[in-house]
Amino acid sequence: MKSVTDGIFNDKIVTCDFRDAFKRGVWAEPQTYGSGVVEALKRQNVTCTLAHLRHVRTPSQYSGKVNDSRYPNKSHTGRFCPVETPEGENCGHLKTLALFAMISSYRDETDVLDNLSGYLQDVDEVPLQQLHVFDKVFLNGRLLGLSTRDEAKAAVLHLRNRRRRGAIHSERLFSSQVEIAPNKHGELQIFTDGGRVLRPVFIVENNEWLLTDDNVSELRELSNGEEKVRFLLQEGLVELLGPEEEEQCVIASRYSDLRSGICYTHMELHPAAMLSITASTIPFAQHNLSTRVTYQAQKHSKHAIGYYSCNPSKRFDTTSDSLFYPQKQLVSTSMCRLLSPNDSAMMRGWPEKLMHGQSCVVAVACYDGYNQEDSLIFNQAAIDRGLFRSIHERTHRYNINLQSSEESFGRPVEEDGSPQQRYQHLDEDGFPEIGARLQSSQAVIGKTRKLKEGTVSNSSIFLKNFEEGSVKEVVRLPKIAQGSHDVNFKTASASFPHGGVKVKIASTRAPQAGDKFSSMHGQKGVIGCCLSQEDLPFTRQGIVPDVIINPHAFPTRQTLGQMLESIAGKAAAMGVRVNTTPFSSASPDQLGAALHRCGFQKSGNERFYSGLYGSMIKAEIFVGVCFYQKLMQMADDKIKWRRIGRHDSITRQPIKDRQKYGGIKFSQMERSSLVAHGAAASIQERMFHLSDPHQVEVCTRCDRMASIGRSRAPSCRFCKDKFPGFARLEIPYSCKLLVQELNSMGIDLRLVTHSSASLRGREDKN
Repeated sequence: MKSVTDGIFNDKIVTCDFRDAFKRGVWAEPQTYGSGVVEALKRQNVTCTLAHLRHVRTPSQYSGKVNDSRYPNKSHTGRFCPVETPEGENCGHLKTLALFAMISSYRDETDVLDNLSGYLQDVDEVPLQQLHVFDKVFLNGRLLGLSTRDEAKAAVLHLRNRRRRGAIHSERLFSSQVEIAPNKHGELQIFTDGGRVLRPVFIVENNEWLLTDDNVSELRELSNGEEKVRFLLQEGLVELLGPEEEEQCVIASRYSDLRSGICYTHMELHPAAMLSITASTIPFAQHNLSTRVTYQAQKHSKHAIGYYSCNPSKRFDTTSDSLFYPQKQLVSTSMCRLLSPNDSAMMRGWPEKLMHGQSCVVAVACYDGYNQEDSLIFNQAAIDRGLFRSIHERTHRYNINLQSSEESFGRPVEEDGSPQQRYQHLDEDGFPEIGARLQSSQAVIGKTRKLKEGTVSNSSIFLKNFEEGSVKEVVRLPKIAQGSHDVNFKTASASFPHGGVKVKIASTRAPQAGDKFSSMHGQKGVIGCCLSQEDLPFTRQGIVPDVIINPHAFPTRQTLGQMLESIAGKAAAMGVRVNTTPFSSASPDQLGAALHRCGFQKSGNERFYSGLYGSMIKAEIFVGVCFYQKLMQMADDKIKWRRIGRHDSITRQPIKDRQKYGGIKFSQMERSSLVAHGAAASIQERMFHLSDPHQVEVCTRCDRMASIGRSRAPSCRFCKDKFPGFARLEIPYSCKLLVQELNSMGIDLRLVTHSSASLRGREDKN
């Protein structure tokens, strides 16, 4: 029964429209269009979430010519990552904050004004002829007054000393965010507003680092990263610099630069501090090609499957993938270890517990041709033991309108009363059984709708094509307070009025041919074959590699960092800890010496025995322990097949939508591959008979396509009745469209047939 207030209070005006604006990201009047206000947070993994929260977009048009806004400049150092940016039109316009960069917040400027009270003179009190000997003092772009050169220098020293002691503002932590920037134009700029990008640097006085052994001991006693940063700021060892103030500073890159004879004012925390969260976790990043570092930082690290949340069983995301056994990196950077589980709430649990990959024994060799190009050979026994096994979950949901009484949940039945085959796993309430195995096109939510004619139509929700899985959880929402809280399926009463339902479908996915993987160095590839352990090569200790990659992957991509990581990983497996932080990592000679002490060759090569014949392989094979990531591009999501189906009405070629059983793209690279094999019949089959075969009538006199009238008899509009001879050709329909489009541009294309060639030969003889 409807409430009395239903006609008075309309929730669509505020509640529904407000919710839809968040879903669609469009905040505007119906007649206008305003998008980009809301952006959905990406949750592929923890790295992707943290990186997305630190994105910075340049307010300019993405399309257009290349301009200076896309290139990094000197003010970006330590503030924006120089390598993490997308490719395409967003390149350079979408930036990511560096690891230690932060955004200032606005605070009241009264305390700063009190610190300047003894150094200012009113503009009206200074004669016009003497203005050039005074410095102008600005606060957040507002002119406060004038000050003599000596007083301005004294004011800068006074403000910086109080800032380093945390006394420039009543809030001690905010004192470090005050920017004091004198410039060469005779101005003293002071900023306390929000939105400025600041970065921490060590303070240097008289080319001496202020950090002492006692400070280091106190830092080690602090377990929380926020407490360490607060300690460094309060002790005056570190200060935050803005881009305006940094122009007047001389910053040393590393500690050894302080002995070079140059007078420095500050020192970098670490050369790798200029990188973002994702880029700073790449081992030996300085040894890789810059494009590969960009691919790993921007794409592969965000597409890797790990754990995207600490409570995935309590979440109902539309789609999610989780790795069963994520592992720590045996070889990690110092920046990665800084983000330990004891750090801030945002970083807690990453990356020590929520890493997105596993360590594998990787060999570099050509083996039976199944790992040519980007292909990988996987050990089937390792896969059976759980290597890179993951779970894919998808949530189907539906909410019934509170004002509507036309829809209801239930299992649809045929006229004879027996349930259809597509609804065999649905209960009487229209919800599937827990643990039921649903196949493609089967109903996941049973629902009916009453029509105006009094009949009942089936409006159930079905699984999409190529989708299958087991029902993991069913949660029903109460109709009396839709969306306010969830009611568990097991405890809910059968007579409870349901306003909505969420059904989670889960499927286990083991690595198979076609799945995509990548190392931490942008060395991506797909599985070409999964061989049994008995057929794979093995060492004299009996170690069988988990992955075999092609050696031709290194010369073109120049990922030397992966070689060094493999050597360091082998040493780490023997208990040796290796520093792999960019710009301060161990040298190849040090890594070779560490391997030699563990009983291995310095080069990382080993002798292998053939798993097929048992004999020793003549060539040595490079092998090591490398961290690999399973990416979200899996064969189960890409696989498709088609026998017959829809065609495009214009080109008469198969459509490309996978959900509509579209065709598989066969373009120039595939054609060139078949040409190299001499498979002419296969080319004709794929590009003609199975695509868009078409027959046309061609005039044998002028070699132009004939017109087909209502009588279905061909006629030539150019030759008329001079020579009524025609030949029938089989050409792709796209070729026929090309001829017509060229004719519309004034380009005449002729189709020479055997009959027309013979006719011309006879005419030439006559």
